[in-house]
Amino acid sequence: MGETMGDDESVAGIRASDAERDATVERLSAATGDGRLTLEEFSQRMERATAAALLTIEPARQHQLPLDEGLGSPDAQIVLRALDDDGRLGLRDAPGELLDGLRQHTRGYPRALEAVKAILDGDRTLTPGDLLDRTRLLPEDRVVQVLVGEAYELLDASARRVMQALAVYPAPVSAVGVDFLLRPVNPTTNAGPILARLVRRQLVRFYDGQYYLHPVDRDYARRQLPTGSPGDSTAGFTLAGPQARAAEYYVQIRTPRQSWRTLDDVRPQLAEFDLRCDTGDYDTAAQVLRDIDFDYLRVWGHTRTLFELRGRIHGRITNPALNSGHLASLGLCHYRLGDYRQAIDLLSRALAIDRETGDRQGEGGNLGNLGFCHMILGDYRQAIDLHNQALAIDREVGYRQGESGDLGNLGLCHYCLGDYRQAIDLHNQSLAIHRDIGYQLGEAGALECLGQAWLGSGEPHRAVALLEHAMSIADTSGDMETVTESRSWLARAHLQLGDPAAALAALATAWERPYPAGQPMLRLLEGLALLELHRLKESVRAFSGAVAAADALLTLADSNVAALQARGLALSGLAVVTGDPARATEAREAFAQGHAVTSGVGVAADTRRLLDKIACHDRSGILAEIRAEQDP
Repeated sequence: MGETMGDDESVAGIRASDAERDATVERLSAATGDGRLTLEEFSQRMERATAAALLTIEPARQHQLPLDEGLGSPDAQIVLRALDDDGRLGLRDAPGELLDGLRQHTRGYPRALEAVKAILDGDRTLTPGDLLDRTRLLPEDRVVQVLVGEAYELLDASARRVMQALAVYPAPVSAVGVDFLLRPVNPTTNAGPILARLVRRQLVRFYDGQYYLHPVDRDYARRQLPTGSPGDSTAGFTLAGPQARAAEYYVQIRTPRQSWRTLDDVRPQLAEFDLRCDTGDYDTAAQVLRDIDFDYLRVWGHTRTLFELRGRIHGRITNPALNSGHLASLGLCHYRLGDYRQAIDLLSRALAIDRETGDRQGEGGNLGNLGFCHMILGDYRQAIDLHNQALAIDREVGYRQGESGDLGNLGLCHYCLGDYRQAIDLHNQSLAIHRDIGYQLGEAGALECLGQAWLGSGEPHRAVALLEHAMSIADTSGDMETVTESRSWLARAHLQLGDPAAALAALATAWERPYPAGQPMLRLLEGLALLELHRLKESVRAFSGAVAAADALLTLADSNVAALQARGLALSGLAVVTGDPARATEAREAFAQGHAVTSGVGVAADTRRLLDKIACHDRSGILAEIRAEQDP
């Protein structure tokens, strides 16, 4: 189909002839395996299909339509005829010259062509010729808005009110939702028939039981509502009143918490969040977001989405407890995106509020979060001190989930320092608490950390069993971070066991939604597995990807230990595969930077294990000096 349509334009069903249309429907039915589709189902499928999918259907017969410039001839004429299936509007059988005139005066913009149909349908006294005369002098930059406005003004009062109600909702909504919004101004409203009529006139979109407006129509209809304020009576139907009522509608249609598995399951909360922000109720917006944050959006890997949502309410929350939670969540977003300094600043501000308000549980949580950031930056002693403070508070207030997290974080610090036995003991304590309280997300994380510790202590077979168990739980709970980390460490274990094919298989689904902080190591391990399999060109791409990902993280925090480690190892891999001494020099510099940041024995041991795997393929001795410098 050529270019993908943007928000400003859409295309109605295009029909060169009934026979060609039916043939197209048949092809789409065959391609989708859904049997014979109706024309309506075909149009809906076409509207929702991706450009990539459409390109697989009869690619030789496709051509690009430059929608940013409007449709040309004969495409615009085909659209106009298709909009008048029964010929009652005079478009189907109109002379080509007349339709071409409409194309020229509407600039061929698809939404303007649809508005032509809506205007003729709304005023049966008009002919296509009359409309051609009325469009001659339309300004090019306003043609769509003017025609949409004219179509809107031809509606009766009830239809206008339905369009205004749809314009208030930030997402597609059912007819029940429209009725709910209109009930204060019309208790006996029945929007269903009106919506059906508006769909036929191309003024409302319908898909999968939900109604919505094209952005141009939504903007026009919203502008017909007085702004008002949230406290206004909804009887006056100002914008603020219906927005507040629409937010309450989304509260009512939430699904049970235990059923939430994907972003679609929390769409009502996301829509309510939009509306609360639109009405300036940022504290309620913060509360809505808090309910779907930690165990849902963050666990599912939607860090950037969460970051953007948090940005809308940042600096606007008045409730101290909500603001502390907001700052902590935003800090953890920065952490996952690799900006540890910014994370530390935000978490420190949250900690200060917790101490000021006496929120001991919040204080313990933010101490632990700060400790984790310091660990990533190689300051293990500072991290251990912070985690011990958090542990004392969590035990004092009886917060067992926090206590188990603190024990696990302490275990990670001891792993980085090389004390594997201490790490294993702490992770076992953490695992026991998670299982006792039935917290599966924590159990998966504790198993992953145990696998990491056993791998470091030289027992890869035991590590594999633990990591596979962690993955199975994380897959069920939807915890993308644990899934990604478990697969990363499982790949390391398989490499240590001499099975690069199994390592690649472990990494195969780790790319679904990995957080940026894990990208350098994932690409490094992919490159190393490919090197072991002698797939050299592919390994170069993977090693190069690891360097690029590490560089991106280091621009945010130049003491990121994991990024420095992955960068040095990836450059070593490139030096071996390409024989380029410049790459070896860069690797040596990266390792030197890492040593300057931390002297953690466990980190150094990890580096040596992976470097030894790369050095096995070093026939020229290009890594000899680098390898010698990594010895304790």
